[in-house]
Amino acid sequence: MRQAWIVAAKDLKLRMRDRSALIVGIIAPLGLAAIFSSIFNPIESFDFTATYAVVDQDEGVVAAQFIGALNQFGESSGVNIVTLSSRDEAVDLVDVEPFSDEEGADAAFVIPAGFSVAMGSENPVEIEVISGQGGVGSGVAVAFAEQFASEMTYARIAVATFENLGGLD
Repeated sequence: MRQAWIVAAKDLKLRMRDRSALIVGIIAPLGLAAIFSSIFNPIESFDFTATYAVVDQDEGVVAAQFIGALNQFGESSGVNIVTLSSRDEAVDLVDVEPFSDEEGADAAFVIPAGFSVAMGSENPVEIEVISGQGGVGSGVAVAFAEQFASEMTYARIAVATFENLGGLD
């Protein structure tokens, strides 16, 4: 073991005499880190803002979970949630021209009647996402709905597996 330390100390002395090792080992990585930090810094300061409309035609437990998750997402980011009573209102709000004086929505979620009941069965069910003019806000809305659908699918599979294995016998 002592011989390994002697060889390491000898190599370290040789490297310290060679100025290129100092440049390659310390100065270059720090310089590259500074350059990349200045290049990617605008991404860090990006502020996401969006307005989403929600139409709850179901008023069930699962719909309330979706709206609760959406509200929680809105509180943690720059998202404004607007509750509407009909799909037509949602379409009108999403179709507002981008640079007009009217406030519009980036996307709208329409939760159909019977949504919560259908989630407890094997029947397929969908949340309709009405996208606006495209852009980041619409993409985030679609991703949010897909994530919620994935989580509900996992829950449905877990319940079905539990029931197939005998449940609470």
